[in-house]
Amino acid sequence: MSEYLVIILFALIGFCISAYIFFTKQKKQTKAMVCPIGGHCDPVITSKYGKTFGFENTLLGMGYYGLLILYYGLGLYGFVFPFAE
Repeated sequence: MSEYLVIILFALIGFCISAYIFFTKQKKQTKAMVCPIGGHCDPVITSKYGKTFGFENTLLGMGYYGLLILYYGLGLYGFVFPFAE
Protein backbone atom coordinates (compact mmCIF):
# COMPACT_ATOMS: atom_id res chain seq x y z
CA MET A 1 0.00 0.00 0.00
CA SER A 2 2.80 2.44 0.73
CA GLU A 3 4.05 2.17 -2.86
CA TYR A 4 0.59 3.24 -4.03
CA LEU A 5 0.84 6.36 -1.87
CA VAL A 6 4.28 7.19 -3.27
CA ILE A 7 3.01 6.83 -6.85
CA ILE A 8 -0.05 8.97 -6.05
CA LEU A 9 2.18 11.64 -4.49
CA PHE A 10 4.51 11.83 -7.49
CA ALA A 11 1.57 11.78 -9.91
CA LEU A 12 -0.01 14.66 -7.99
CA ILE A 13 3.24 16.62 -8.23
CA GLY A 14 3.43 15.92 -11.97
CA PHE A 15 -0.19 16.98 -12.43
CA CYS A 16 0.44 20.25 -10.58
CA ILE A 17 3.54 21.04 -12.65
CA SER A 18 1.68 20.33 -15.91
CA ALA A 19 -1.26 22.47 -14.80
CA TYR A 20 1.09 25.32 -13.79
CA ILE A 21 2.77 25.30 -17.20
CA PHE A 22 -0.56 25.05 -19.05
CA PHE A 23 -2.27 27.91 -17.24
CA THR A 24 0.83 30.11 -17.33
CA LYS A 25 1.10 29.51 -21.07
CA GLN A 26 -2.60 30.33 -21.57
CA LYS A 27 -2.10 33.68 -19.82
CA LYS A 28 0.90 34.38 -22.10
CA GLN A 29 3.15 34.83 -19.05
CA THR A 30 5.91 32.40 -20.03
CA LYS A 31 8.59 35.04 -19.42
CA ALA A 32 7.64 35.14 -15.74
CA MET A 33 7.57 31.36 -15.35
CA VAL A 34 9.57 29.95 -12.45
CA CYS A 35 12.21 27.50 -13.65
CA PRO A 36 13.95 25.27 -11.10
CA ILE A 37 17.24 25.16 -13.00
CA GLY A 38 17.52 28.94 -13.16
CA GLY A 39 17.50 29.15 -16.94
CA HIS A 40 14.88 30.46 -19.30
CA CYS A 41 11.80 28.28 -19.84
CA ASP A 42 10.45 30.31 -22.75
CA PRO A 43 12.27 28.50 -25.60
CA VAL A 44 11.10 25.12 -24.33
CA ILE A 45 7.52 26.08 -23.53
CA THR A 46 6.86 27.92 -26.80
CA SER A 47 8.68 25.41 -29.00
CA LYS A 48 6.97 23.88 -32.04
CA TYR A 49 7.43 20.52 -30.28
CA GLY A 50 5.03 21.57 -27.52
CA LYS A 51 2.20 19.69 -29.22
CA THR A 52 1.67 16.02 -30.04
CA PHE A 53 -0.95 15.20 -32.67
CA GLY A 54 -2.39 18.70 -32.19
CA PHE A 55 -2.77 18.42 -28.41
CA GLU A 56 -0.77 20.47 -25.93
CA ASN A 57 1.78 18.27 -24.17
CA THR A 58 0.73 19.81 -20.88
CA LEU A 59 -2.85 18.62 -21.38
CA LEU A 60 -1.63 15.13 -22.24
CA GLY A 61 0.53 15.17 -19.12
CA MET A 62 -2.37 16.29 -16.96
CA GLY A 63 -4.51 13.48 -18.38
CA TYR A 64 -1.79 10.89 -17.80
CA TYR A 65 -1.13 11.95 -14.23
CA GLY A 66 -4.86 12.18 -13.54
CA LEU A 67 -5.33 8.59 -14.72
CA LEU A 68 -2.46 7.44 -12.50
CA ILE A 69 -4.04 9.15 -9.50
CA LEU A 70 -7.41 7.58 -10.27
CA TYR A 71 -6.01 4.09 -10.89
CA TYR A 72 -3.82 3.93 -7.78
CA GLY A 73 -6.40 5.76 -5.68
CA LEU A 74 -8.92 3.04 -6.51
CA GLY A 75 -6.25 0.46 -5.74
CA LEU A 76 -5.92 1.90 -2.24
CA TYR A 77 -9.59 1.18 -1.63
CA GLY A 78 -9.27 -2.46 -2.57
CA PHE A 79 -10.41 -2.48 -6.16
CA VAL A 80 -8.55 -5.27 -7.91
CA PHE A 81 -7.52 -4.84 -11.51
CA PRO A 82 -6.83 -7.83 -13.75
CA PHE A 83 -3.30 -6.69 -14.65
CA ALA A 84 -2.24 -5.79 -11.11
CA GLU A 85 0.15 -8.01 -9.19
